[in-house]
Amino acid sequence: MVKKKEVKKSSIKSKSKVSSNKKTSKNKSSKSKNSKKGITGKKAKTTASKKAKTDVKSKSKSKSKSRSKVKKIPLKKIQLPKDTVKWIVGIAIILVIVILIGKSISPMGQKAKHGDIVKVMYTGKLDTGEVFDTNIKEVADANGITKPGYDPLRFTLGNKQVIPGFEAGILGMRVGENKIIEIDAKDAYGEYRADLVKTIPREQFEQSFTDLPEIFEGMELVYSTPQGEQGVMYIKSISQQLITLDFNHKLAGKKLIFEVQLVSIAE
Repeated sequence: MVKKKEVKKSSIKSKSKVSSNKKTSKNKSSKSKNSKKGITGKKAKTTASKKAKTDVKSKSKSKSKSRSKVKKIPLKKIQLPKDTVKWIVGIAIILVIVILIGKSISPMGQKAKHGDIVKVMYTGKLDTGEVFDTNIKEVADANGITKPGYDPLRFTLGNKQVIPGFEAGILGMRVGENKIIEIDAKDAYGEYRADLVKTIPREQFEQSFTDLPEIFEGMELVYSTPQGEQGVMYIKSISQQLITLDFNHKLAGKKLIFEVQLVSIAE
């Protein structure tokens, strides 16, 4: 009876050992399965990242292709409708007309005309280059010319206040404009006339000009006619008994060159 009971206990022990062995085998199989799953997960992740990279590359390639396609579009194919072109041209013409009108109205665009009061700076030269007159102080000093003042020459166009060639050269000029005016003798102080050279007794001359302290060749004198007109003459030669007077202007028969600048215009 005692032995039977012992057999039963051993059988129970063997059963427990078998069940424990089964459990361990199950745990091992589950672990192996999990490890396999981990490997496959890693492989899935790498394949997904590779696919994402290829998708990005394909997108960038498609973008670059689209950009290159846009750049290759020829400009000649872009054409504006005829109505819009006419409209643009019409506006451009109107703008040009407005600008031109504005210039003609503005003081800078105004042209000198008859009746205008103008102010001019000038330097007069002979065709030899000799400076005979100027109202620019620096030029006067450099050429030994003395004047009481160096203000701009002021005159009214059309009133015959200056020589004809000078007036004609100023007509049509704009304020601030510089110009070189070449004037022939006939449009300046006229041709030289021999009949305007007179020789008179020195005594007669001294009776007419009693207030002169001295006389010399080249001296300019202002005279008056019986009609009240005034003129300029100069002494051409002097001797003990005779004096030769020249009633021609000093610049008669000479071509004149003027460098001028129009300072202002007033109507």
